[in-house]
Amino acid sequence: MVSHERTSGGIIVPESARYGGNVIAEVLAVGPGIMLKDGTVVPLEVEVGDRVVLRKVQGEPVGEAVAVGDETHYVVDDSGLMAIWID
Repeated sequence: MVSHERTSGGIIVPESARYGGNVIAEVLAVGPGIMLKDGTVVPLEVEVGDRVVLRKVQGEPVGEAVAVGDETHYVVDDSGLMAIWID
């Protein structure tokens, strides 16, 4: 059985993808972007299908953990993303 976590924000975190204290995850969904004070929406730089490096704090990926069935999903905002992973 393959162990992984899936975030409600659309990120799959397989156990085998853990790297250097951070987590490499696949983006499954994204929101519209970040709204500035003037109402302008700045689109996100990540897209569905991108692999990203998540920041960890105290050993856990940054974000809100949500249990869905037997999987854990994380809702992560842009501050929890360190980089887009390019193979």
